[in-house]
Amino acid sequence: MAPGGADGEMTYRQEGESYAKILAVEDLLALPSIAAAEPEVLVGGPALRNAVRWVYVSGVVRTLEFMRGGEVLITNMNGWPTGPEDLIEVTRSLRERGASGVFIDTNSRTPTVHPAFVSALEEYGIAMVLLHRRVDSVRATEEAHRRILVGQSQALKARDEIHQLLTTAVLRGASAEYLVGHLGLILQSAVVLENSSGEVIAIGGTDWGSEHLAQLNRLRRSAASGTELPKGATQVPIEARGTTWGRIIAFPGPDHPSGRLVVLEQAAIALAVERLVSGDEGEWMRESQRSLLASLIGGMYLTVGAVENRLDALGFSVESRSLYGAALIGAAAPDERRLRAAVAKYHADVLLSTHREGAWWQTDLLFSFPSATVFDERLAETLIGETFGSVRPRARLTLFVGTDASNAEQLTNSVLQASEYAESTRLRRPEPAENGVWFLGHRPLANVIPGLKRNDGVQRMAAQILTPLVEHDQKYGYELLQVIRCVVANPMNRSQAIQDSRMSRTMFYKRLRIIEEILAGENLKLDLESGEGVAALYLALQVFSAPLAE
Repeated sequence: MAPGGADGEMTYRQEGESYAKILAVEDLLALPSIAAAEPEVLVGGPALRNAVRWVYVSGVVRTLEFMRGGEVLITNMNGWPTGPEDLIEVTRSLRERGASGVFIDTNSRTPTVHPAFVSALEEYGIAMVLLHRRVDSVRATEEAHRRILVGQSQALKARDEIHQLLTTAVLRGASAEYLVGHLGLILQSAVVLENSSGEVIAIGGTDWGSEHLAQLNRLRRSAASGTELPKGATQVPIEARGTTWGRIIAFPGPDHPSGRLVVLEQAAIALAVERLVSGDEGEWMRESQRSLLASLIGGMYLTVGAVENRLDALGFSVESRSLYGAALIGAAAPDERRLRAAVAKYHADVLLSTHREGAWWQTDLLFSFPSATVFDERLAETLIGETFGSVRPRARLTLFVGTDASNAEQLTNSVLQASEYAESTRLRRPEPAENGVWFLGHRPLANVIPGLKRNDGVQRMAAQILTPLVEHDQKYGYELLQVIRCVVANPMNRSQAIQDSRMSRTMFYKRLRIIEEILAGENLKLDLESGEGVAALYLALQVFSAPLAE
């Protein structure tokens, strides 16, 4: 039986029951009155787990007309037909009415039950129990109904607790990702939030590498999403004011005191409120992209399969594509709609996440181009131009593009490489400055430096070189760091280094001597005229984790 009967009331579910299962047929066997009647299970197995909504006692077949689903009937069959065909017809009525089980009080008239009746009940999944001693039917119904009423009271209390929990979370400003994650803990199963386009926004109760998500991805690709779910899964739409924003899906899991479907419906209401409060139809997608890119850059994923599932769930093509991770920094953030429109002209996909650090905006990006498309400086400049338009000169942008990739693992390394270069640039400069497009795959050290940044020995070396210079600049304002940058940028052309520093030759060389003296005081013999000295300065500038003033 499905919810929503002809009278508008919530009817009872037997198959795939998602509302509270307070009492099962097998629980009735443990009731004192039933146990005293020496019960013998003739049809058991899964049927014993059928939920029990109410218990009736009647020997008349007409009683079946008043059943609404989930009942267990205790009967002596005195008013029932005895022929096999008639008994099978009674069984069909039991199935149509959603009966959970039949307990037969045997007597001199019905010491046994016709095999056809037993077979039919087994076929329809209705439990059957013989009671070999006379059952105290009044006591049996009283014991069963007491358990049911207590359970319903507990279910209502549990529902109120869930409502309070989710409402408080929404009023506190909890994100959709948080709500779904918490829902997974409550239901102890995988929970998935999809938007109206079938893209997975968040999951809870499992990791992104789970088979549940892969299953949903396969359904989406076959255009079956929304029409069929894995067996035992439950879904509820997220809607308000006549608009549907997506659906929340719960995969099979243990029973919940208030019923899994009730919990899911409460969560759907909370998510609808969260969506109304945000007032932005793209916020769910942006939130999901931020979470994905943070996971990739922070290494917060268990397997490459999890990354592939998550990219697939967001509609980002990976197979047989040219993939790039990138990071854009500057004084402005890209307009997401304009960027997507620009990328769409090349039949490409893009995912992005933007955050602000002081005067800087940094946007981490994932690009997926058709394999025949060449992503070069010209195309990159075109995309930037179409995204920023007339704002570009004031945006002072630099785009770092990671090494090209052909799978999810390489793409993860690519965006990590680009993001770390962008972050390193931000830390070295207090304000944005335009530096064009950098394809890191064309730079030999690009694949090495991100790894060196995580090396404690290299970090100590960088700190030993730069910390005393930073402290000297802060105290005396000699711009020693500026001199180092100019030397590193022009290792073979000291005249150009002096020109870039905007200092006189005398002042420039005086500062070089000061740098060497300070470093000598730190027991560092660094010859700034040698390749080794310049290389050490370059590496220190690239990996140093503390902010450096311009």
